[in-house]
Amino acid sequence: MSHSAAVPLVTRRHASSRLAAVIVAALAMVTMLLPASPALAGAADENHFVSRANAERAAAGLPALAHVADLQAVARKHAQTMASSNNLHHNPSLTTDVTNWLRVAENVGYGGSAEVVHVAFMNSPSHRANIMDARVSQIGVGVVWSGTRLWVTQVFRAPTGAATTAPLVAGPAPAPAPTPPATLPAVCAGVPAAPFADVPRNAWYVGAVDCAVAKGLAFGTTRTTYTPAQDVTRAQMASFLNRILLRSLIGATLPAAPDLFSDDAGSPHESAINTLALLGVLNGTSPGAYSPHATVTRAQMAAMLVRLQERIAGPMATSGVPFTDVAASPHAAAIDKVFTAGITTGTSATTFSPNAGVRRDGMSVFLVRSFGGMAVAGAVK
Repeated sequence: MSHSAAVPLVTRRHASSRLAAVIVAALAMVTMLLPASPALAGAADENHFVSRANAERAAAGLPALAHVADLQAVARKHAQTMASSNNLHHNPSLTTDVTNWLRVAENVGYGGSAEVVHVAFMNSPSHRANIMDARVSQIGVGVVWSGTRLWVTQVFRAPTGAATTAPLVAGPAPAPAPTPPATLPAVCAGVPAAPFADVPRNAWYVGAVDCAVAKGLAFGTTRTTYTPAQDVTRAQMASFLNRILLRSLIGATLPAAPDLFSDDAGSPHESAINTLALLGVLNGTSPGAYSPHATVTRAQMAAMLVRLQERIAGPMATSGVPFTDVAASPHAAAIDKVFTAGITTGTSATTFSPNAGVRRDGMSVFLVRSFGGMAVAGAVK
């Protein structure tokens, strides 16, 4: 794995059978990009999971699963637990919370939308097996939104004769778990509110948007909108970083940079791309190409911020990370540095989601934290 943000998708699958008397658990990691905006929260997302599961089963000649109230209640409770703790895990009480079962199974996951999570489930053999299991006939789905992240639990059951077969009676979905406000550096104290109608004053990232705009690091997509859920492209990332550079001691003395890439011609970000590439802050994706329209990933964001900050303010410290998904990344050292500096945390306690995309809401937080660290060092003004 958004937080903010936006957000990787992680899924887990668990199944139990009284006949087999065995529990099987598997973990699947799926990388994805957050969508421009999440679907409506709650019951609509739960129904989406049910309808998509039944469509998959129908295509395979399997009977539809009945969405039943007692399983939904168990699923909603566990989805709320995961969202509140920001921790993906199986329900340890599944086999007692669910009653009257011959077979019970569970999928859990999180991501940027119900459809993205469903596709990830279907692309994972173990999660797909639960959805397509011919032995189960009932399902309960619980969805909770926390910020831009959808948390979901799917519970499957092969019922005993005593189990309820009543169809689901729709009830109110759990309230979204609140996302704490982003921690901001001292340089952001006292900045005015930005005039964006699409940035609620209770949004977790609102202070970062205010600060980024006040310091000239970011601008709205129009005079009255910030479009916080929009993905940040590699070209846009160059302009964000260049604005920090221009507030540094070396920013005012930079010579004009040569044209280094052939695929950014005409882009409003071309000058920033060339300047930062000349300084070694940005790299191309292949000889002569920058891929300006590609979404910048969390790992790339970390590497770019580190190269810029070390160019402006000197070496950054490392302390080790708790993330299990970064060792193979070419940007693992940079991820360690941004984590140590407090510029970003993980998408969970043990994951960083290096290949997930970055959105404008999250980027505002990363920018002002990096800027704040350089301001403390006296390297930006």
